[in-house]
Amino acid sequence: MIYLLIAYPVAMIERREYIPVAILFSIIVITVYIVIYQTVMKSVMIYNEQRDKELLETKLALQNSQLELKEIYYKMAYTDALTGLKNRASFEERKKILSINIENQDMIACLSMDLNNLKKSNDIYGHNKGDELIKTFSNILKLSFDDSQIIYRTGGDEFFIFFTEMSLEQIEKQIANLKREIIHNNKQNEIQISFAMGLAVMNEDQIKDIKSLIVFADKRMYENKKNMKLID
Repeated sequence: MIYLLIAYPVAMIERREYIPVAILFSIIVITVYIVIYQTVMKSVMIYNEQRDKELLETKLALQNSQLELKEIYYKMAYTDALTGLKNRASFEERKKILSINIENQDMIACLSMDLNNLKKSNDIYGHNKGDELIKTFSNILKLSFDDSQIIYRTGGDEFFIFFTEMSLEQIEKQIANLKREIIHNNKQNEIQISFAMGLAVMNEDQIKDIKSLIVFADKRMYENKKNMKLID
């Protein structure tokens, strides 16, 4: 272009008839450069947007992974591996929450349950059968009580349920469901399930705190177990 303007075959200033052509050519060249520049800038912008999008997606994926890990850790920390029920750590956590909110609850009840003759079953049939007995009882508990009731396995053969915002009649109805399920299971299976239980209701039994509620439920459960052994 510069060569055309100043050298070929003579300087453009001496060939004025070509000036419009030179101007048009210059405009075309400049336009091409502008288009190229805009294309490059648009490509850079698209690249940056794509990069930002990928970074955001990566960040969200990482956050989701962290949440999933937290859920896994929580489940491992608060779930009984054998039965899938809540474990003692979860039970202790619930005790704290109930103790803090005790004044806001109209009714709180605790059901203590303990399998009978688990050691005898382990000795006769082996620990695998004992584990099977525990799992079977746990599944029956899940069937017998509402989904809103959290069932805790706090020890080898010890189970607890807290009831809130329920009437005593509703609780007794669910306990009756449990008894029917146990009878049905024992008709169908060689290994019989037998358990003792004790129910304590805060207002009914004039109990003032959660710790005493659990102790009272345990006491009634052991009384029930003792009476069952006397009957046997």
